Formats: sequence, structure tokens, C-alpha cells
Amino acid sequence: MKSSWICWLIAASLLAVPGAGAAERGKPRSPDELLNVFLSPGKAQWLVGPVSRLASDEEIDAFLEILDEEEAERFIAEFWSRRKPIEGAPGLTARQQFEHLAEEADRQFGEPTYPGRRTDRGTIFILYGPPDEVDYKPARRHQLGDLEVWLYQRPRIGLDGKAPKDVYNFVRQGDLTRFATGAELPKLLP
Repeated sequence: MKSSWICWLIAASLLAVPGAGAAERGKPRSPDELLNVFLSPGKAQWLVGPVSRLASDEEIDAFLEILDEEEAERFIAEFWSRRKPIEGAPGLTARQQFEHLAEEADRQFGEPTYPGRRTDRGTIFILYGPPDEVDYKPARRHQLGDLEVWLYQRPRIGLDGKAPKDVYNFVRQGDLTRFATGAELPKLLP
């Protein structure tokens, strides 16, 4: 057990430099930039996935500087106390709602080696709830499979305090379903 923890710590330290200055404002950080190697594996990865879309650059930097589990738990509790739940879920805190949606994302969108909450579809599902409609369009290149289109038609505010885009496009690449960028769409569709 101790040797696996040491191996994890060494591997994580090669991937991340906790406490490094804030990334360019508004620029998403890669998962390895969101690891706090001073914490246990479960807490070290707390920012990876949709939580990083909810956190400000200052909150991310502050979390990456935490050195012990108790301080991390206090930070996480304070983080969630400042968040509002998605409308339409009376009686649930933002943290409870997030955890419920994350568990559901794990069930629905898990992919090989990725829990659903850390996938692109899982992230959008957690932030904004289920889409109002899902459509599939055949892709030009067969190896990519169908383009999966999520439509958010009714007004709502997500856990991030923002309204979702009207449309999210996803495409399968290898074992992972990822966002299809606007530049890719003309190449993907017939």
C-alpha cells in the first residue's frame, strides 16, 4: 500500500507543478495542471473535470497550494457554500446536486479509463443537467461514428452561473467521445 502511494506521488509530481502561477485568464488548464500532489489521490484530482470549470483562476491556484487533507476539506466545503444549485432542484445544495449529476454522468458517459464525470459529455451534463434533446448525424468519416448533438432549448442557468450554449457537438475519437470543434464540423458532416 505504501509503495503504491509513493509510486503515485512520483508519477503525479512528474505531471504537475502545484502552485504554479495562474494560467492565462480564462484559458482551460490541462488535467495535469490541476493535480495537487501534496494530497491523497482522491483529493489531489478534485479539480480535474467540471469543478475546474466552476472555479476561478484564484480558487484553482489556492487549491493547488494546499498542503494537507484537512485544509483541502475546508477549502472544498467553502467552495461549495459559495455556489448556487441549478434551478428546479428544491432542497438540494449545489454540492449535493453536483455529486448526484456526477454519479449519473459516471453511469451514462464513462469510457475506458475515464469516469463519466471527467469526459466532455459528463462535464456538460453536470454543469447544465440533461439536454432537452439528443440527435445523431452520420459522420463523413466512418471511423469517427455519428456526430452526437445535444440541444439545450429551454432557458436555464447551470452550476457555473451561466446559460448553456444552444448546441454541443460530440464526436468519437478512438475510445473517447470529445467535443467536436466548429472548425471540424464541415469536415465531419456529409
